[in-house]
Order: sequence, then structure tokens, then C-alpha cells
Amino acid sequence: MGWKIKYICELRHFVTPYCRVLKLWATHLVWPSNLNTTESCGQKLLRNMSVLGIPIPSGIVVFLYSRVTNGDGRLVKYLDALVFDLDGVLILGSNEEYINCVYYALRVSGIVCDYDVVKEQIQKHWGVPHRYQLAYFLGRNGAALEKACAAYEQYLLSDKFLCKLRVLPGAVHLLETLRSNEYIVAVLSGMHPGLIQKIFESHLPVGDLFKMVVSGYHNDLHLQKPNPQVLLQMIKDMGSDTSKTAYVGDSRRDMVMANKTNVTSVAVLTGLLSREEAEDLKVDYIVADATDILRYLE
Repeated sequence: MGWKIKYICELRHFVTPYCRVLKLWATHLVWPSNLNTTESCGQKLLRNMSVLGIPIPSGIVVFLYSRVTNGDGRLVKYLDALVFDLDGVLILGSNEEYINCVYYALRVSGIVCDYDVVKEQIQKHWGVPHRYQLAYFLGRNGAALEKACAAYEQYLLSDKFLCKLRVLPGAVHLLETLRSNEYIVAVLSGMHPGLIQKIFESHLPVGDLFKMVVSGYHNDLHLQKPNPQVLLQMIKDMGSDTSKTAYVGDSRRDMVMANKTNVTSVAVLTGLLSREEAEDLKVDYIVADATDILRYLE
């Protein structure tokens, strides 16, 4: 995360040759996006000063200013709303099953493809609605495309799909703790609304904890992630503000949307992103899984 620091250090002792106030503007000092750090902000500052070859006098007072963290790396209290994706964040196993959905739909339509080819195509265009994914293989054959879409949703809403899903360990405790501490929690997912309802009934029976649950499954292509319009409307409807909201996701589209919306972006490593990919996207925070957020909330 990029840190903007003002009034970095002030001499408190009149020690030659440091008998003056030293002001250092370090607007381009960058430290890795990583919540799991034990190094304090002051330690980071001193390390960067050392790297830059700036003399470090004794007895300095360090004033640190950052957008979303306090002195020990925790998320600050003014963050009052957290919006979660479901796939790969609170619910695990679904990302793999989406590939099986497309593969099944193609077979029903009489298209025989190598599974790895299907997987590669879907991962290349992850988050694109299934109709467009299927159209890549079926072309403009309208009847075949409609048949494939129907087969896709049949598999998607089946018990065979549902039984492959599992809840992130500790997810219920995470959500209950956030609500008990008066955080707003919500869901914005591209998951089918019927599947979300089934998950809340069978896997994650805490739907009442969410102030809003929004599915983008039936949205037009231009409103799908990473378009920020839906998230912005959610924040407005929840009575929050982008400066007080975090979006927790597992994919490139999630993080691009969060950055476009100017909310705090939190990438989890339980889904589609690797740490390197998340760092390349310049997200605000990277955590192993969503439950790690609790360790850093005041």
C-alpha cells in the first residue's frame, strides 16, 4: 500500500548538527500490501529513511498519516461497512464447479471439448456471464445456445453442485463478530440468486446478518464486475460512504471494481488470486482468508 506521510520527524534535542526541524515528504515510499506484518509504521519509516540514505537523529518523534491503517497495521475504526463476494471468499468450491457447469452444458448440446480447453477458456474470461462463455464454443447457433444455457442452470441449481460447496471455516464467527461490533455487512456476488438462497438455507444460515445481498447474475454485461455502478448504489443504499467501506473479494474483477469505486480493497487468497497477482493489482490489503480480517479490526 502507498503511504503518504506528513511531518515525518521533528528534532526534540538540540544536538549538533541536527539543531533544526527536519521535514521529510515521502509520498512515494511504498510498503508491500500485507496485513500479516509485525513491523510498526515507525519501524517502516526508519527502514525507508535508512534505505534512502537519510540520517536518523536520536530523539525523533514520528507522525504517521495513512488512509486506512493505524500504527500497528490494523484497519481503523472508521471503516463501518464490509461488502463480501461469496465465491472463493465465504463459500469455497464453487469456482471449480462453474467449470463443470459449462462442460456439462456443452456435452448436453452435443459439443465434445477437452476439459482442460474449457477450463482455460473460462479462467481466461472469468466473471463473464455463462451465456457468453457458452457462445464462445457454440457460436451463433441460437437453439443450441438456449439449450446449453438451460442445461447450465439446471446443473448450477442441482444438489450435485450444492453438495460440492463448503463454508469457509470461521465464516459464521466472522460475520457474527462484525455485526456484534456494529459493522454493516453485505454481499455483492455474481452468483445466481436461487443458488444464494439455497446456500443460506443449507450452508450459511446467517442471511439475516447481511444488510443487503445483491446478485449481479442477471445484470447486463456492461453492469457486471468490474463496473463499479452496482457497488456504488449499494453503498448509498446502506447509508455508508466509499471512504468507510471495504470490498472483500478473490478475483481480478473484484479488485478492479473495488479500486474503481475507491473503497478499501481486500484480496483473499482462497479463490482465484495469487499473492503476486494481488500485489500487481495494487490492492490495499492481502489476507490468507476472510477470517484474518478480525485480527486487524479495532
